[in-house]
Amino acid sequence: MMRITKLLFVAVIILSSCKKETKTQYDVTFSPSELDYGSMELGQSKTETITVTNGDGSSGTYVGILEVMDTPGYTIEGENNISLDKGASQEVKLTFKPTALQTYQGRFTVIDESRELDFFYEMPIKGTGVGPVRFSTNETILSFGLVRDDSPKTMDLAIHNSPTSGFPLNITISKTTGDFFIADNQTDYIIDIGSSLTLKVIYSPVSLVSNGSLEFTHNSSVNSSPTTIYLKGVMDKTDDINSSISSGWTKFETGNYSGGMDDFQNVMTFVTISSLYDSLHSKVLVGRGWSYAFMRNYNEGYDDLLKVYNDYAGHTTSQAMFDIYAGLAVIGNLSGFYSDVITYASALLTGDADYVFSHKTTIDHKDIRMTRVQAYYNIGDFVKAAGDMDVLDSANAPHSSDPTTLLSAIQALSGSL
Repeated sequence: MMRITKLLFVAVIILSSCKKETKTQYDVTFSPSELDYGSMELGQSKTETITVTNGDGSSGTYVGILEVMDTPGYTIEGENNISLDKGASQEVKLTFKPTALQTYQGRFTVIDESRELDFFYEMPIKGTGVGPVRFSTNETILSFGLVRDDSPKTMDLAIHNSPTSGFPLNITISKTTGDFFIADNQTDYIIDIGSSLTLKVIYSPVSLVSNGSLEFTHNSSVNSSPTTIYLKGVMDKTDDINSSISSGWTKFETGNYSGGMDDFQNVMTFVTISSLYDSLHSKVLVGRGWSYAFMRNYNEGYDDLLKVYNDYAGHTTSQAMFDIYAGLAVIGNLSGFYSDVITYASALLTGDADYVFSHKTTIDHKDIRMTRVQAYYNIGDFVKAAGDMDVLDSANAPHSSDPTTLLSAIQALSGSL
C-alpha cells in the first residue's frame, strides 16, 4: 500500500511539472519604446511607424487587439487586429491629428484577443496641438524717397513672429529686384516665437526710378507665401534741377527766352518721374510757361501756368503763385480769356497790391490791373473798367464809363505803362 501511494505522489508531481512547462507566455515589445510627436499644427497630421514584436521568449503565436487609450487625436491605420508568430514583427502606422490647443498624452496598447490583463502591453504616446505660425511686418511698402546715387539709404523691415504662433518662423529670401539689397547678404533666418527680426534693406540708385520688391517664403500656413514687400526709390536729381532752373531764369532775364526755355525743358524728364518732385515740377512749369509767353507761344505758355494753378498749387509758394496769376492774366488777356483774366488779376492784386515780377521788373501790378481794365471793357463791364482806371490814372479820375470815352483813356494809358 505504501508503495502504491508513493507512486501516485510521484505521478502527481510529474503531471504538475508538465503543466508548468506548457504555461502560456508572450514577449511583446514596441519599437520605439515611447513616441513623442512634438508640436503639430491644428488640422495637420503626422504618421509614425511602430514595430510590434512577439519575441523568442513567447510560447507561441500572439493574437491581439490594438487600441489607443486615455486620449483622442490618434488613429491606427488599417486593421486593429494583430497576429504575430513567435519571433515575428509587424509594423503599425499611427497618425496624430490634433483638433485643439492641448497636449494629447495617452497609451498605445495591445491586448490578447481574450482580453487577459496578463497579456496587455503598452507604450506612452504624446503630442501637442498648436496654432499656426502667424507673423506681421512693419511695412508692406518701403518708400525710400529721393536718394543720391553717391549716398545709399538704409531702411528697416521688421518681421515679427506672433506670441500665439506654434513654431519658430523660418523665412528664406527668394528674390530681391530693383536697386535694392539686404545688408547682411543672408537668405535664411529663424525667428523665435514672440520675437522679431529686423532686415536692413539698402537702396543704391542706379536708374532714375526703381520699383522693386523683396520676396520671402516661410513656414506659415495662414500668411501668403511668398510674401512680397514692395520697394520704391527715386534717384535724387534735385541739385541738377535747381541748377537748370537758375540757369533758365538767368537767360530769361537777359532776354534769351529760347535758351531759358531749353534749360527748363531739359529737366522736365526728371521732375515728371515722381510726385516727390512736384514742388520742383511747378517751378519748371512756371519758368517754361513765362519763356513760352515771351516767345509768343501763348497756348503753350498758358497751358504750363494753368497746370501749376490746377495741379500743383499746394506745392507752390505764395510768391510763385503771384507769378502764375500774373502770367495767366497777361497771356489770357492776349488770348481773349477775359473772364479768367479778371479772376487771376483779382487774386494777384488782392494778395500783393504792389506786385513786381522779379524776373522781369518791367511787369508789375500796374500791368496786371491794366489787363483787368481791358478784360472788364471787353465783357462790357464799363463801370468796373472805369473804377480800375481811377486807380491807375488817379490824376484824371473819375473816369467816364462811356465806352468810347473810356476806350480812348485806356488806349492812351496802355502805351505809357
